[in-house]
Amino acid sequence: MKLHAWVAGIGRCALRGLLLLGLLLYGGLVVVCCYPALHLQQQSHMRQRWCQQVLRCLGVELCIHQPAPLHAAGQLLVANHQSWLDAVVLGAYMPVDFVAKAELRQWPFLGWLAAQNHTLFLSRYQARQAQAINTQIGMNLRAGKSILAFPEGTTQANGGVLPFYPALFQSAIDAACPVQPMALYYRDGAGAPSLAPAYTGDISFLQSLGRIMAAPRLQAHVHICPAIAPAAQHRRRHLAHQARAAILAQLPSAAASRPETQLADTGSASPLQEAAF
Repeated sequence: MKLHAWVAGIGRCALRGLLLLGLLLYGGLVVVCCYPALHLQQQSHMRQRWCQQVLRCLGVELCIHQPAPLHAAGQLLVANHQSWLDAVVLGAYMPVDFVAKAELRQWPFLGWLAAQNHTLFLSRYQARQAQAINTQIGMNLRAGKSILAFPEGTTQANGGVLPFYPALFQSAIDAACPVQPMALYYRDGAGAPSLAPAYTGDISFLQSLGRIMAAPRLQAHVHICPAIAPAAQHRRRHLAHQARAAILAQLPSAAASRPETQLADTGSASPLQEAAF
């Protein structure tokens, strides 16, 4: 029985790996051959369909829980962060532009692909560059674009949610645009919590990808929380706290039971993290 499961897992990984490679090549060809002839909205919808295809390739089912209405455009979407897969999941749900760590730009091919899809790369160690990115985010929000960011600044897959760095929320205040919190977590085919997508600590990207491809079935659950409309008197720290609280309220009890003060000590802070508060 174990041998049969092992052989099935190897076959599943091989098939999904080939399909994923084909999708990556297809994505590159679309960027080179089609994007120059398309306006930004068409590019965004093509990117959304590509993300949906990647999820199907990896055997990930997207489950949306939407008790709150979602604004059509011009909003800052924020979510808890567990894996590189998070961006694909949320990109499959709706067309958005992403804010990603600057290190992603250096990844072979994937960094180029992200840059061609209007990703804003944020360095956690350059406060001045962070201010420039915030200005760009504000301009995009005013233009009616939706921007997705992960305010924890890193991944956390043990059931907790790190404090949200408030700096990114300033752009929503300046643009008078709503903040849309989104709670994200993963389940296996039986509905039990799954750490297969985890991309934290010593887990490499390839290890995380291999675990996802080996899983028979995964569910990505996204809870749409009520939007927060920033008022003139709102401070960015207050918005960050509100968004985090809204997300925690929709996550399993293990995450919700972790108080924010327990997660605040994450080691030495970067200049950006110190400026963020």
